[in-house]
Amino acid sequence: MRNYPAANNNKNQADPIKMAKKYLEPAWAKKFWILLITMAVAAFWFVFYSMFMERLPEYTTSAIIKFEDPQYNRSSAVIDFAQEQVYSKIAILQTKSFLESVVDSLHLNIVLGSPEIDRFALFRKIDIGEGAQYGGYELKNAGNRIEVYYTNGKDEVKNQKLITFSLEKGDSTNIEFNGLHFELGNAVLRQFKDIRFWHVSKRGALGGLRK
Repeated sequence: MRNYPAANNNKNQADPIKMAKKYLEPAWAKKFWILLITMAVAAFWFVFYSMFMERLPEYTTSAIIKFEDPQYNRSSAVIDFAQEQVYSKIAILQTKSFLESVVDSLHLNIVLGSPEIDRFALFRKIDIGEGAQYGGYELKNAGNRIEVYYTNGKDEVKNQKLITFSLEKGDSTNIEFNGLHFELGNAVLRQFKDIRFWHVSKRGALGGLRK
């Protein structure tokens, strides 16, 4: 029997490592560029965020509504709210109950008719009693004495003289008429010859507050 030499298949068989390298090298090259681009974009975004985004100001809004009542040297009403609560708080500010509390606290139903007069310098203290009469009032300076006149068109009362009073010693004078009690600043009473104001209903005061 003749012995034939074994066939050398190493030359005919493809090397698996070389084949893998042959097919993977292009894919790896593409993947490398994709990875490189991704890293470059990430680095650019990091630099941009560090240099610019963190320096951008953050705007927030807050508000404090504070009504000072100098008569009692205290705050009558304080409301504090942030930006996200604005719309709900605006609704609260427009409610009748809140506006009524403002009118009562600041006595806005006493309407001063002379804009050049400092309201709080004149009215140091206001006390509105039950049954206080609505209408117009006039303080006329007659030297060291003040005459008070009352007008009410509804009751057809015009320039009715109520009282005459003298200024008390010190900075203020206390007077009372038609259910109204005032502590008035003497400096304002001496400075102005004629001071007009009105006592209106709470409804009338609310109407003026909403305008």
